[in-house]
Amino acid sequence: DQNWMNGIYESVVVIAIFPLIIYLGAIGRVDGKLATTTCVFLGDLSYPLYITHFPLMCVYYAWVTNHAVPLAQGIWLILALLLVSILFAYMALKFYDLSAHCFSAIYQSKGFFNASFVTLTTGEARL
Repeated sequence: DQNWMNGIYESVVVIAIFPLIIYLGAIGRVDGKLATTTCVFLGDLSYPLYITHFPLMCVYYAWVTNHAVPLAQGIWLILALLLVSILFAYMALKFYDLSAHCFSAIYQSKGFFNASFVTLTTGEARL
């Protein structure tokens, strides 16, 4: 029984690897307009992608499991799902996330509510 190794692997990833990735991102420096624009876009896309990919992956996993799909056949669908996930995430970013942030900023600037707000592109917190 090799299940105990999964626990060790997951513990090491959560305790050491993920914090290391966050640390490296925090101390990193981005130079140039193209690199900055790319990083901001990928950062903005990350949460919508995190939210939208999960249901698609659950459906894919159920299909592969229930029909014993071989890797050679399933790889094409997973590549298509990757593109669809990115497309859904981009649509969620454009039509929901950015609109919600703009709506929130407008109402906050008029004093309708006094909640903290983080700008989408700079990460700067304002009260």
